[in-house]
Formats: sequence, C-alpha cells, structure tokens
Amino acid sequence: MGARVRRLLGRTDPRPDSGPNSGPASGSPDRPGPPGRLVIHLGDFKTGSTAIQSWLGTDGAAQGIGKPPGFNQADLAHVLQDDPAPGGPADRAYAALARDLGARDAPFLALSAEHFEMVRPEALAALLERHLPDLARDARLIAYVRPHPQAFLARLAESIKIGTHMGDMASYLDRPDIPRRLAYFTRLSAWRDCFGARLTVRLFDPAAFPDGD
Repeated sequence: MGARVRRLLGRTDPRPDSGPNSGPASGSPDRPGPPGRLVIHLGDFKTGSTAIQSWLGTDGAAQGIGKPPGFNQADLAHVLQDDPAPGGPADRAYAALARDLGARDAPFLALSAEHFEMVRPEALAALLERHLPDLARDARLIAYVRPHPQAFLARLAESIKIGTHMGDMASYLDRPDIPRRLAYFTRLSAWRDCFGARLTVRLFDPAAFPDGD
C-alpha cells in the first residue's frame, strides 16, 4: 500500500477536525481518546466483518455491548442511498434506531455493517446528529482494510461465488466500483474529514490480532 494509506493507518490526521458532526477530538494529537458509548463498525468488505457481527450477537451482551436487532445493520447503510432529508425513508429509519437504542441500558452500543463502505459519510453524520445527538458527539468509528492484492483477490473470489461477476481478473479490475473501493486514502479521508480523529483505521492483519486469530 502507498505511503498516504500508511499515514492514514498509522495516525490521526493532523488537520483540524471538520465537518458538521466532527466535534472536539479527545486524547492526544496522535491518538484518539477512549470511545464514547456508540461505536460504528464501517467494514470494509472481506475484513472479518461477519465474524465481528457473529461475536456481537453471541457474546456482545455479556461484554456490555448492546446492538439493534438483526445480524447486522446493513439496512441502515442501504437506506443512506436515499435522501437523508427529514421525512424520507432514511430519516424514518434513523428515528426508529434512536428509539431502539434509547431503550437499551448497555454501557456500549454498536452498529456494524460492511455496507457502510459505500455510504456518503456526511449523510450518516447528518442523521446521527439529528436523531442521536448525545451519542453522536462522542461516537467512535472503526474501519479495517486489507492490503490491496489480498483485498482485490478476496473481493473477486466473493463476486464469483455469489454470481455478481462472471469474467476474468482483468475485467473485474475494469469495473468502475473496484478502483474506487480500493482507493482507501481517498475514500477514508472523506470519513476523516467528516468525523475527525474519531475515525480509526486498522490493517486487517492476523499477525496483529490476539493469538493471531
């Protein structure tokens, strides 16, 4: 991966936080402070998201983590393709989310969907600020990325398996969505510009996981 991506992985952005929902960052300039009550797992695809979601469903409650019903929150990502203005489908979905989370007394709350990878960060920020202002202020976001060769092969294998791509490797790279989704620095910098140091980016590397798992 390029030097710009390594910078994004290795530290928070030294620029001042910006965007409508950035808020003050806590902690030192080089490391965000402790997470707020709400943690949002953004993906990426093919970075163990299913394992994370399975753990949240089976063990999360015992660790003090509450979450909305369902295996993941893909619906909350998909609805953000719509207009987030008041009264629309996205607005109604996040109003329902606020009611659900407001009824939970867990020390931490988690939203998890690799589908957030394809969301405009400002759309999510606007709805969090409108419906969950107290949680949104200190919410933390985390995204995992794989090195580009492994990410490309994993996405290709998955697309062939589920039947969304029937061509060869070269034609897969020619798809307009693939270069954009593998352009980590550009894509995740948009999240950093919106949420500031509350976004954490981590390399999906088993060597960095507890016991390599």
